[in-house]
Amino acid sequence: MQSEELLRLELTKYYHSGWSIIVERDFKSKILESGKILHLTNKTRNVSLSSHKVQARKGAPIKAKMLLNHFPPPGLEGEAFRHNKFGLIGTASWAERYSDFGGHEYVLFALSISEALQKFAQCTIVCAPDSDHDEERSWALAIWKTIRLEDPPASNSKTAAHK
Repeated sequence: MQSEELLRLELTKYYHSGWSIIVERDFKSKILESGKILHLTNKTRNVSLSSHKVQARKGAPIKAKMLLNHFPPPGLEGEAFRHNKFGLIGTASWAERYSDFGGHEYVLFALSISEALQKFAQCTIVCAPDSDHDEERSWALAIWKTIRLEDPPASNSKTAAHK
């Protein structure tokens, strides 16, 4: 699924810790781990988004390259993707892995890095194993590329606000 195709669907924008992400309207949201993770689910897919501040030793600024050198973490190696849009440096790994519940699943593990703000969003997207590999990969990449640095509108005070 291409980003343009997402425009034809009914979508909802969620906000979390200075970031936004857009998914289809049938996703339900929960805040996990004492507010650290926005978790979105529908019948066949899970999307998790968390925000992290980074700082090198002695307060030196972090360069995206430092994070990219350690990506992906062990066990999440797969097909690599990059994008640089909206002031963010993005990197992702798409892989098939065995789930904790038996069987396999498709996983996109991604970072969206803001050197200017010294923070990054970690996004993990898990798709059902019985779905079309290429379609799920396209969908997951399109969702990841909707991530932006963005606070909710002033009228909305919920952490996992949606629009």
